[in-house]
Amino acid sequence: MKKALITGLLTLTITASAENLEPVIYGTVISNNNEQTTGTIRWGEQEMWLSDIFNGQKMTTIGIEHFTDEQKEALEDHQPGPQARVGGLQITFKSFFGNEIKQPYYNIPFGALAKLELDNNNNKYLATLHDGIVIDADSDTNDLSDDVYVLTAAGDTVSFDMDEIKVIEFSQAPTEAKRFDQGIYGVLTTKSGQLQGRFMWDKDERALDEELDGYDENRTEHEIKFGKIKSIERQGDKSYVILKDGKSLLLGGTNDVDSSHRGLWFYHPDIGRQEIMWDDFVKLEFTDVDVKWLTFKDYQSHSHPLSGTIMLADNSTLKASEIAFDLNQQSGHELLEVEINNRNHYVPFRNIKKITQLNTSSVELQLRSGVKEIAYGQKAVSRDSNGLFVKDEHNNHQWIMWKDVKSIVFNSY
Repeated sequence: MKKALITGLLTLTITASAENLEPVIYGTVISNNNEQTTGTIRWGEQEMWLSDIFNGQKMTTIGIEHFTDEQKEALEDHQPGPQARVGGLQITFKSFFGNEIKQPYYNIPFGALAKLELDNNNNKYLATLHDGIVIDADSDTNDLSDDVYVLTAAGDTVSFDMDEIKVIEFSQAPTEAKRFDQGIYGVLTTKSGQLQGRFMWDKDERALDEELDGYDENRTEHEIKFGKIKSIERQGDKSYVILKDGKSLLLGGTNDVDSSHRGLWFYHPDIGRQEIMWDDFVKLEFTDVDVKWLTFKDYQSHSHPLSGTIMLADNSTLKASEIAFDLNQQSGHELLEVEINNRNHYVPFRNIKKITQLNTSSVELQLRSGVKEIAYGQKAVSRDSNGLFVKDEHNNHQWIMWKDVKSIVFNSY
């Protein structure tokens, strides 16, 4: 274990109202020698808040241990091979290449984690969620390649290499918990409407103490902390930046401010995460937002695995006490990755009321808010889905192929 002061992270004046600041990641890191360090947690130089995403690959396909040899062979035959697009036609080469079943990829918000146990000797880890789901995962992931920083109540920042950590136990942050920084909150105007929440600029900068880089018309370089910016507006392949002191700049020449921009990630507890590309971006105004962020206790209250009623293609129904969607997602905390209106979305399963299969490449998502969206573009909602693995009300296990699923109504708790 080593101590390191992260300079510049505690000098920021927090201006947003406290009730609209998203709760931080908080907990206790237990080292290999059983020393315990409690405080606010930052994952590398990146994730700090409960809606930030922890991701990786599960070690095995969910339910595969219950498959018969014939079912395993059928699942292997179902796996898509390489794909190519010829004009408007999508071609999948299924029968000419290997049928290896890939490890499922998962995304969950940090708020969903109750405990993380690292097994560095076997290159894996166990992530326990509040609903009792345990994700057995491969440690060969970028989220386990960075250091973990803990900001203690005394103001010390303690850093850990991943191979120094045995367990991280997550918990509710006290009201007085210290913060590494403040997130970028605001109102985003796109070509299709407005969004308010938290943002990651250029898929990189997520905090007010980080900097926007660019060159003005005189080729003078500017490095501006996001905490000093009032708004950023796209103007062609440049950005018109207004500062809080009234100064304005037209900047270009870097991927922070020109057409090489990688886009924004947008976060909201009721929506999940959305990708906003530069071509869709109009303006971001930095301001307080009227958002009720989920606390750690809120995540704890969503403590049930996925379950519900499945309508099959023959119009019969099956009540399932447990569902593994795409032989992968088992928890309401997990995120469904899809495209909606040409944007990548990560939708929390706990917010999905119903999924209806429309055709071999798309579904209708009915959210608990009443909103209905057409989702497409990903394996999980297309003919390439691995289907459902369910446990029925009599505790019998069953694999249902996606072609045999008409709709799923998820239980709410």
